[in-house]
Amino acid sequence: MNTYRQASVEGTGRPRPPLLSPGDFPETPKADGSWSTLEILTPEDAAVRIHERTNGLPVKHLIFWASIAGMPDDLVVRNIELVSERLPALLAESGAAAGPRPAKVPAGG
Repeated sequence: MNTYRQASVEGTGRPRPPLLSPGDFPETPKADGSWSTLEILTPEDAAVRIHERTNGLPVKHLIFWASIAGMPDDLVVRNIELVSERLPALLAESGAAAGPRPAKVPAGG
């Protein structure tokens, strides 16, 4: 988890987040329903969270886990359907509602 967190700010000018230790992971879910750094969200909530976490960043790609810890195949297939069929439209809708993104900087300057 630390490598993902450290790389998440690479090239942004933002400070690196502090390293996590086992004591940083709660035993019970947080008030918003997330469990530690893993969040299980509806497509609608995922679109909102993605925009919250990527606002102002030059994000071009997202990576999702379709399966976690021996999840049944039918749930994996459903996760893939939601991420590939429902989420893109929601991201486009919520992105338009959030206003324009920062201008792209051409390569080399």
